[in-house]
Amino acid sequence: MHFKLMLIRLLYILTDSRIHSLRVYTDLLNLHAFLKNHRSMHFKGFTVMSFKKFP
Repeated sequence: MHFKLMLIRLLYILTDSRIHSLRVYTDLLNLHAFLKNHRSMHFKGFTVMSFKKFP
């Protein structure tokens, strides 16, 4: 019984961390696409855009 509980807890921790890393990975991909799309405006309005995005 105790062993099963430990196994379930371990599985839960593993899936939780995997979901978390996937979330971080998609955030990085979104940021990369965002920078790629706005490379032409990068020098003109980067500070304004970053202030709009991160108030």
